[in-house]
Amino acid sequence: MSVINLSSPPAITGNEQEQLNKLRSYVFQTVEALNIGLKDMNAEGILEEISRAVSTDSDSEENQTALASYNNIRSLIIKTADYAVGNCEEFRKLLKSEYSASSDFGELTEQLENEISANSAGITQLFRYTSGIRSDFGDFSTESEQYIKTGLLYYDDNGAPIYGVGVGNLSTTIEANGETVLDRQNLLTTTTADEIAFWSGGNKIAYISGSMMYFPSGTLKAYEADISGNITATSGEIGGCVIEDGVLKIDSANITSIDAGKITSGLMSVRNMKFDGVMSILGRDSTSEEYTEKGIFGYELESFQNSYKGLLLESIDHERSLLLYPSRTWLLDESNGKTKLLYFRANAINLEFNEDYEYDESGVKCSVELGTGELLLTYFDRDVSAKSSYISIQEDDIVMRFNGSRYYMSDIIDACGL
Repeated sequence: MSVINLSSPPAITGNEQEQLNKLRSYVFQTVEALNIGLKDMNAEGILEEISRAVSTDSDSEENQTALASYNNIRSLIIKTADYAVGNCEEFRKLLKSEYSASSDFGELTEQLENEISANSAGITQLFRYTSGIRSDFGDFSTESEQYIKTGLLYYDDNGAPIYGVGVGNLSTTIEANGETVLDRQNLLTTTTADEIAFWSGGNKIAYISGSMMYFPSGTLKAYEADISGNITATSGEIGGCVIEDGVLKIDSANITSIDAGKITSGLMSVRNMKFDGVMSILGRDSTSEEYTEKGIFGYELESFQNSYKGLLLESIDHERSLLLYPSRTWLLDESNGKTKLLYFRANAINLEFNEDYEYDESGVKCSVELGTGELLLTYFDRDVSAKSSYISIQEDDIVMRFNGSRYYMSDIIDACGL
C-alpha cells in the first residue's frame, strides 16, 4: 500500500504574481503526491505494478546505483519544487448506442458505451455493455466493463518508460433469474516490446519474456503438444503413471513397448500382466555381440509335449523348458538327445531319466518317485518289454520286481527267520 505524504500549504507572501505562483506550485505537488499514492487503486495503478516483474537484473551494480539515484532525484524534485507547471492536452469522447427488440418470445434491450480519452501518455478506451432479456423462458442480464489502453503503461524499477497495449476486463457478470452464472473479475493482458503478461486478480499468472514462458502462479494445459527438452515434475499423471513426491509410479499405465536396457536401477512392480501367446527373450553373451533370440516366455496352450495350459519358459531350441500348470510343474532338459525330467505334482515328485520321452519302441527309463507314504525306484527297458524292474519302499513293507516277479521284504524276512 502506498503512503501519501502531503506538505502543508505555503505561507502566502509577496505580490499577487508571486502568491499565485506559490499556490500553483503547491497544487501541482499535491496532485502529483495523490497520483503516486492512489495509483494502485485504479486500472492504471495495476499496469504500473507490472514494472516490478519486468525489471532486469542484468545491469551492472554501478548502473543500478545510477538508476536509483535518477529515480530518487526525480521524485525529490517533484515533491520539493518551489515552482512547477504542468500542461497536458486531453481529448475525451463518449459514444453511446442503444438497441431494443420485442417479439412473442420476449423482450431484449442492449446499451453500449465507448468512452475514449487521449492525452500525451496514450489512448484509453473504456467499454461498457449492459443487456437484459425478459421472456417466459427466463430473465437474463449482462453487465461488463472492459478497457484497452495504448501508450505509456508504467515506469519500470529503473525509471524507464514502458509503452505497450493493455487489455483488461474490470468486471463481467451474467445473471439468470437472479442467480449469477458467470463472474469474471480483474483480468488483464499486457503486451510490451519485451514481454507478454497475463494477470488475474492482481497476480501475474503467466508471462512470455525473451525465449521463455513462465507460470509463476498458473497452470499449463496443452493438448496435442510437441514438447522437447527437460521436464521436471513433482506431481501429476503421465499416461496412467502417477508422480508422487517426485517419484514416478506405474500402476495402471498403458505401456505398449519398453526397452528394459533403459532400466538401470530400482524395483519394478508389475500387476495384472497379460500374455497374448508367448514373447521372445533376447540376449547376448558379450557386449560386442548383437542381441539374438534366446528363448520364449508366456502363456502357451499346448506345450511340453502335452496339452496343458500353463506358463512356459523355454529355450529357443526347445531343449530346456519350464512349465507351470495348476497342481503340476515340469522341468525338462533334452540336451544331448537325452531327457532329464523333474516333475512336481500334488503330493508327489518324480526325478526321471528317459532316453525317449516320446514313448516309442526304444529307449530306457529310470526314475525316482516320492509319493504319499511311498518311495519308488523304477527301471524300464522298452527294447525288451518284459525287462522292467522297480523297488517300492512302502510304510510297512518293501516290494521288489525283477524279471516279471515281485518279492516282498516281509516274506524274505519270514523265510530267513529274522
